[in-house]
Amino acid sequence: MSIRILKAFLWLLCSLRTDATYKGFVNPLRHYNASDGSLRFVLQLADSESTEELAAAVQDFLVHFDEYKANLAQLRRGRNVGNGRCIPTLVDTQNVWPTVERIAAAGYQLTRRYVNVGAHDGHSDDPLYDYARFSNATGVAVERDAERCARHREVLPNVGVACSEVTPQNILELIHPALDGSDLDVLKVDIDSYDCPVLEMILPQVNAKIVLVEANPSIPPPYQWSMLHHPQLWSFFNSFHSPEEVPIRGCSLAYEVQLLRRHGYDLVAFGGHDAVFTHESASMDKAGAECLLAL
Repeated sequence: MSIRILKAFLWLLCSLRTDATYKGFVNPLRHYNASDGSLRFVLQLADSESTEELAAAVQDFLVHFDEYKANLAQLRRGRNVGNGRCIPTLVDTQNVWPTVERIAAAGYQLTRRYVNVGAHDGHSDDPLYDYARFSNATGVAVERDAERCARHREVLPNVGVACSEVTPQNILELIHPALDGSDLDVLKVDIDSYDCPVLEMILPQVNAKIVLVEANPSIPPPYQWSMLHHPQLWSFFNSFHSPEEVPIRGCSLAYEVQLLRRHGYDLVAFGGHDAVFTHESASMDKAGAECLLAL
């Protein structure tokens, strides 16, 4: 993206007379229609950042552009990246079962228990399906869609399904059967919205060997971003065909890394829209894990 285009859009943004508000780091040019000068994306929440604040953020980026390039170059030189031999297939972010097998092979005892927040139907595009099926695992799945809940109960009858919309306020009640003090093999959170506020409520209450959480690839390191819960958020989402049309959903990888590190988890893989973390008490091969941190 050229500085000339950014400056032109900055002028346009400052001239807008609108109630549109944003929260977090976004790229508004993705939603700018050059033919008529309109913005296709409007997020209207009373406690969000204003367009003036967003314009100021863009201006700050332009003023410090050389510093940004220098920082990016320093990161690319590998200052914070491991030197282990890279094994790209070490951790599959779309199927957690091989990672569970690797941990078991290293001598860690599996509990065959898990929590899946944003479980869909338990099968379609769920990275926990093979783990649940092959290990005959039990646990709690949380899903808001009634048809998907019914399908989940058919596919994985050993797993309890909490068929409800999840919020940071009700998540512990929904997964209460898993909060008995026993360790989990896997914790997954993937709800295409306020994933990290939900995750922050769960982490102090459970011990999991593996945490899999959706990360928004549109917000790269070092930016730390997390969408917060708001009671009007789902009505806003319903105006879009799919969550993918909302580019600021979820949380950034950098935010997840600092959040999970506080609870003893290390990032071992990031692919597509998913990040995989393992707890320090069940550490994987150090060389391979370091390699996978080279994002």
